[in-house]
Amino acid sequence: MKTPLSYATDLNTAVAKLTTLSGDDDADGSALMMAKDASEKLGVVASAGDSSAAMMSAQAVIEARKMLMEAVTTATKAKTDAMTEKAKLSADDDADVIAALDTAITAADTQIEKAQELLDAEASETGSLASYVRMVTGADGDEDAADRGKEVANAIYAIYTALTTDGQLAAVETTFGNVPTAASDTVSKVVMGPSDAQGKTWAEIGGPGLMDARVVSGTGTMAVKAKSVAGMTAEQLGLSATPTATTDGSQEAGTYKGITGQLFCAGADCGVDDGADGTFDAATSKLTGSWYFAPTAVSTTTYVAGTTAGTYIEEEAGTAYVQYGYWLSVASTTDDTTTIRRYLTGPAVQTGAVYGVDASIDAFSGTSARYTGKAVGMSVISTGSSRASGGFTADVNLTMTFGSSPSLAGMIRNFEGSAVDPSWSVDLDSADLASGAVTAGVTDGGGTEGSWTATAHGGAVSDTTATTNPAARPAGVYGAFDADFTNGAAAGVYATRKQ
Repeated sequence: MKTPLSYATDLNTAVAKLTTLSGDDDADGSALMMAKDASEKLGVVASAGDSSAAMMSAQAVIEARKMLMEAVTTATKAKTDAMTEKAKLSADDDADVIAALDTAITAADTQIEKAQELLDAEASETGSLASYVRMVTGADGDEDAADRGKEVANAIYAIYTALTTDGQLAAVETTFGNVPTAASDTVSKVVMGPSDAQGKTWAEIGGPGLMDARVVSGTGTMAVKAKSVAGMTAEQLGLSATPTATTDGSQEAGTYKGITGQLFCAGADCGVDDGADGTFDAATSKLTGSWYFAPTAVSTTTYVAGTTAGTYIEEEAGTAYVQYGYWLSVASTTDDTTTIRRYLTGPAVQTGAVYGVDASIDAFSGTSARYTGKAVGMSVISTGSSRASGGFTADVNLTMTFGSSPSLAGMIRNFEGSAVDPSWSVDLDSADLASGAVTAGVTDGGGTEGSWTATAHGGAVSDTTATTNPAARPAGVYGAFDADFTNGAAAGVYATRKQ
């Protein structure tokens, strides 16, 4: 049987949970914070066009209120039980137990009242729990999370008949700097795609021993992955003089294998070993103790081999590799007419004599080459009265045929995402490649015809006078496509590399 004191313990436990849930909207675990965060992911742009994500966010808003209501009910019952148990006790009973019950009951009264105020706040009150719930249920309260998912699907589905036309499918953006990145942008949002960079990231260069750290950046700090450089010479780290400070937290501009970044001290043992004579010499003086290095470039930056053995230089986006992806935009904050906007930036088209067949040159003796890679984009799927929308990834396989009339053809399949049919397959009908580009190819997905484009890049023309003939077929192909299926549609961009 429960002891009288256990009723106070149970009530305190219920009140502690209620206290967390009834916290302000900036308090971790509060119903207000959960509802606010989830409400900010509603709508076609905030959900990145993913109808299932919008539905789950809407459900999270409803669950936040439900959790608070259940916590009030649990605390109220525990309070009633504590009061009932206290009433059974006489003045001769343990005074400490009575005091504990009184304290728990008083705390419960305060917290239950506060929680009930949150639940009773009007939907017209900005930032109230009810205001977030109304975003899901509507003004009449007769809608639910599924409706918010359908709302997003419908916005994307409105493009369904235009995914294979020039309607709401915007022209592909070829200047990466024009892609919006501001998190505060209310009418468009980046949905970053990948790149087909061939270099190494800092994580790959630095190896498994990288340490999580923070360095001063502007007026704040920045999280970095840092590598210990203790034992390396000043010259190896780009220093021509002794570091200006060796105290914990001090920073110094430096390099690591040619990569620009920050040297910083992460302890009280940082120093410089100048050798027996105590004189600084960049070639021989070594950093000792807790010296670390971190690049100033972002973590997605890739590096390729430099001109000096063992060094690296940044792989240049747009000229060395392809950046591709998409974002969504709506007409305005009051008009949710949605447009899929794709971006695609990469190396210049290869128009040189790399598409013919020449048996006397090894690189040009073959009659075809295979290119494989990935596609990303937006899709919609409709089955009966059910419809969904979301992002997708897919595999791209191209075949480049060489000769007097070079051509390019291929297939996109293995679609994955929240709004795809795994059986979808897009035929990229053979197109002329004499200029190194396809500008108006035709796609066949089983519905009406769509279109595709391609740009072949890289490679090198033959030079028989060179010691090593640089002749090479194009290194890669990138482009855009849209396709119509019997049960949906897709539009995206892709990048491939020669196999």
